[in-house]
Amino acid sequence: MIFADTVSEDHVEVSQRLLTLNNHLKVYDYGATATFTARLGSTYKNRTVEFWADPYGDDQGRRLLKKVVVDSRGEATVALKVHRNTAVQAIFTGDALFADRLAASVVYVKVPVSLAATNHYTTTKIDGVGYKVFRKNAGPILTVTMPKHPNRTAYLATEVFVQGKWRAQGAGYARPDAAGRFQVRMNTTNAGGLRFRVRAAYVAGGSGDNLNATSYTPYQYLYISK
Repeated sequence: MIFADTVSEDHVEVSQRLLTLNNHLKVYDYGATATFTARLGSTYKNRTVEFWADPYGDDQGRRLLKKVVVDSRGEATVALKVHRNTAVQAIFTGDALFADRLAASVVYVKVPVSLAATNHYTTTKIDGVGYKVFRKNAGPILTVTMPKHPNRTAYLATEVFVQGKWRAQGAGYARPDAAGRFQVRMNTTNAGGLRFRVRAAYVAGGSGDNLNATSYTPYQYLYISK
């Protein structure tokens, strides 16, 4: 006689699809609320999911967000306001028949970088693009603002329009002040009649840390009058 396999009292390893978590590699704006949904397959008794968050960086540790009992669809959700790249874990702690299971997602968060070009005396359009117009002896003042973090720097790049093409003219990093702001004046004394475009950025790794995703400002277009 052939007997069916008996069920051991030990935990039974379940399939990899028992627990899933959404949002993996999704990019969010700074301060946005990310809603994580864990989907849990069949279990025996304990249908609780733990959500854990581990923000990038050494200054914040992994922390428990919430323990949630799944609903009738086998789902549990938690909301998290994000300011930096964050690894999120959903953990099913197991029950009498099924082993514990973990699902993980990493979400990326863009730094809100802003760039202002001031000291212009008028505006104009060239080839359908809006430009700020500056006198060559009173060059543009560029102000970059971004959230402050120790050792963080902002990236600023300038291009000049020559022979029908935008060409790199200069780029570099600068450290914002305690308010997350730095300012520089372009020297345009010998640039009469030229067009420039500038943009600022937080560059993951290059800006001094990897806490956020690389993010650029839109270009500012500048014309230096003759």
